[in-house]
Amino acid sequence: MVRVLRLGALVLIGVVVHACGQIPVDPRPALGIDNGTTLPVTIVVNGTEIETVPPTTHRLIEPEALPEMPWEVEARTPTGRVLLTLAVAPGVVSKTVEPDGVVSLQGAADRVDLSCGRLDLYAGPPLIGPMLGPGEPGDCEP
Repeated sequence: MVRVLRLGALVLIGVVVHACGQIPVDPRPALGIDNGTTLPVTIVVNGTEIETVPPTTHRLIEPEALPEMPWEVEARTPTGRVLLTLAVAPGVVSKTVEPDGVVSLQGAADRVDLSCGRLDLYAGPPLIGPMLGPGEPGDCEP
Protein backbone atom coordinates (compact mmCIF):
# COMPACT_ATOMS: atom_id res chain seq x y z
CA MET A 1 0.00 0.00 0.00
CA VAL A 2 2.86 2.41 0.87
CA ARG A 3 4.48 1.73 -2.54
CA VAL A 4 1.23 2.52 -4.32
CA LEU A 5 0.92 5.80 -2.41
CA ARG A 6 4.54 6.73 -3.19
CA LEU A 7 4.05 5.91 -6.86
CA GLY A 8 0.83 7.93 -6.88
CA ALA A 9 2.60 10.88 -5.27
CA LEU A 10 5.40 10.73 -7.86
CA VAL A 11 2.91 10.62 -10.72
CA LEU A 12 1.01 13.56 -9.21
CA ILE A 13 4.24 15.57 -8.88
CA GLY A 14 5.05 14.80 -12.53
CA VAL A 15 1.60 15.94 -13.65
CA VAL A 16 1.87 19.18 -11.66
CA VAL A 17 5.35 19.93 -13.05
CA HIS A 18 4.17 19.17 -16.59
CA ALA A 19 1.05 21.31 -16.13
CA CYS A 20 3.22 24.21 -15.03
CA GLY A 21 5.00 23.86 -18.33
CA GLN A 22 8.53 24.83 -17.34
CA ILE A 23 11.00 21.97 -17.46
CA PRO A 24 14.54 22.48 -16.22
CA VAL A 25 17.28 21.79 -18.73
CA ASP A 26 20.80 20.56 -17.94
CA PRO A 27 21.83 22.55 -14.84
CA ARG A 28 25.21 23.27 -16.46
CA PRO A 29 24.59 24.11 -20.12
CA ALA A 30 27.19 24.50 -22.84
CA LEU A 31 28.45 28.01 -23.52
CA GLY A 32 28.01 29.13 -27.13
CA ILE A 33 30.22 31.60 -28.94
CA ASP A 34 29.48 32.87 -32.44
CA ASN A 35 32.53 34.91 -33.40
CA GLY A 36 31.56 36.54 -36.68
CA THR A 37 34.30 39.15 -36.32
CA THR A 38 37.78 39.39 -37.83
CA LEU A 39 39.31 39.24 -34.32
CA PRO A 40 40.39 36.21 -32.29
CA VAL A 41 38.28 36.38 -29.11
CA THR A 42 39.43 34.98 -25.78
CA ILE A 43 36.66 33.63 -23.54
CA VAL A 44 37.16 34.17 -19.81
CA VAL A 45 34.76 32.62 -17.28
CA ASN A 46 34.89 33.66 -13.62
CA GLY A 47 38.35 35.11 -14.19
CA THR A 48 39.78 31.96 -15.82
CA GLU A 49 40.83 31.99 -19.47
CA ILE A 50 38.99 29.11 -21.17
CA GLU A 51 39.97 29.33 -24.85
CA THR A 52 40.55 31.64 -27.78
CA VAL A 53 37.95 31.42 -30.54
CA PRO A 54 39.34 32.26 -34.00
CA PRO A 55 37.64 34.80 -36.28
CA THR A 56 34.48 33.68 -38.12
CA THR A 57 34.11 30.60 -35.90
CA HIS A 58 31.22 29.06 -33.97
CA ARG A 59 32.17 27.17 -30.82
CA LEU A 60 30.28 25.34 -28.08
CA ILE A 61 32.25 24.94 -24.88
CA GLU A 62 30.97 21.90 -23.00
CA PRO A 63 30.08 22.37 -19.31
CA GLU A 64 32.85 20.00 -18.19
CA ALA A 65 35.40 22.59 -19.39
CA LEU A 66 33.76 25.37 -17.35
CA PRO A 67 33.83 26.26 -13.64
CA GLU A 68 30.85 25.91 -11.34
CA MET A 69 27.98 28.33 -11.90
CA PRO A 70 27.15 31.19 -11.69
CA TRP A 71 29.28 32.35 -14.61
CA GLU A 72 30.58 35.80 -15.40
CA VAL A 73 31.66 35.44 -19.02
CA GLU A 74 33.86 37.93 -20.86
CA ALA A 75 34.88 37.98 -24.51
CA ARG A 76 38.21 39.79 -24.85
CA THR A 77 40.38 41.03 -27.72
CA PRO A 78 44.02 39.88 -27.99
CA THR A 79 45.07 42.90 -25.90
CA GLY A 80 42.52 42.12 -23.17
CA ARG A 81 39.87 44.70 -24.06
CA VAL A 82 36.42 43.39 -23.07
CA LEU A 83 34.03 43.30 -26.02
CA LEU A 84 31.07 41.61 -24.36
CA THR A 85 30.02 40.25 -20.96
CA LEU A 86 27.35 37.73 -20.04
CA ALA A 87 26.06 36.63 -16.62
CA VAL A 88 24.68 33.08 -16.44
CA ALA A 89 22.93 32.00 -13.24
CA PRO A 90 21.95 28.44 -12.33
CA GLY A 91 18.49 27.57 -13.65
CA VAL A 92 18.42 30.34 -16.27
CA VAL A 93 18.29 27.79 -19.08
CA SER A 94 14.87 26.14 -19.27
CA LYS A 95 12.31 24.70 -21.64
CA THR A 96 8.57 25.48 -21.56
CA VAL A 97 5.96 23.19 -23.09
CA GLU A 98 2.63 24.91 -23.69
CA PRO A 99 -0.66 22.96 -23.47
CA ASP A 100 -0.81 22.93 -27.28
CA GLY A 101 2.62 21.27 -27.44
CA VAL A 102 4.58 24.34 -28.54
CA VAL A 103 8.07 24.24 -27.01
CA SER A 104 10.12 27.33 -26.22
CA LEU A 105 13.64 27.52 -24.82
CA GLN A 106 14.92 30.25 -22.52
CA GLY A 107 18.49 31.11 -21.65
CA ALA A 108 21.02 33.87 -21.23
CA ALA A 109 22.51 35.63 -24.24
CA ASP A 110 24.04 38.87 -25.40
CA ARG A 111 25.62 40.26 -28.55
CA VAL A 112 27.65 43.13 -29.84
CA ASP A 113 27.77 44.40 -33.42
CA LEU A 114 31.21 45.70 -34.35
CA SER A 115 32.38 47.27 -37.58
CA CYS A 116 34.26 43.99 -38.26
CA GLY A 117 31.34 41.63 -37.53
CA ARG A 118 29.00 40.31 -34.85
CA LEU A 119 29.85 38.51 -31.62
CA ASP A 120 27.27 36.43 -29.71
CA LEU A 121 27.62 34.70 -26.33
CA TYR A 122 24.86 32.39 -25.09
CA ALA A 123 23.86 29.59 -22.73
CA GLY A 124 20.72 27.89 -23.99
CA PRO A 125 19.30 28.74 -27.40
CA PRO A 126 21.40 30.92 -29.74
CA LEU A 127 20.29 34.43 -30.62
CA ILE A 128 18.44 35.11 -33.87
CA GLY A 129 17.93 38.37 -35.82
CA PRO A 130 18.07 41.30 -36.37
CA MET A 131 20.47 42.08 -39.18
CA LEU A 132 24.04 43.01 -38.34
CA GLY A 133 24.45 46.62 -37.22
CA PRO A 134 27.23 48.95 -38.42
CA GLY A 135 29.33 49.14 -35.23
CA GLU A 136 31.50 52.13 -34.36
CA PRO A 137 34.69 53.32 -36.07
CA GLY A 138 37.71 51.89 -34.24
CA ASP A 139 35.71 49.26 -32.32
CA CYS A 140 37.73 46.44 -33.92
CA GLU A 141 41.12 47.60 -32.70
CA PRO A 142 42.64 44.78 -30.67
